[in-house]
Amino acid sequence: MFQRLASGGRDSGAVTLDRFADSALTRLAFAGTTHFPVSAEGDPGHFADLVAEALTGADVVYCYERMLDHDGHGFGVGSWQWLDRLGAVDDSIAHLISTLPPTCA
Repeated sequence: MFQRLASGGRDSGAVTLDRFADSALTRLAFAGTTHFPVSAEGDPGHFADLVAEALTGADVVYCYERMLDHDGHGFGVGSWQWLDRLGAVDDSIAHLISTLPPTCA
């Protein structure tokens, strides 16, 4: 999808963990996009800053928060660990929404 966007003249960004930036899966999945590396996982301010930076030049920004997925696989969806993480992700999203311009969807 990112390659299609790029071929149509639309820039995109991906906010994902920096340690996966050079993996084969990341290079394949995010070909055609600009990577904005998350170095402080779990820091909502850092995440929001990267999204805002990506939005300065991108029409579409993909964001990945891996810990909810990790806890779902490790403990099961609906476990107390997953539900706690879901609450933290919800708080992070609320913070992100409060920092984004009203034109974002």
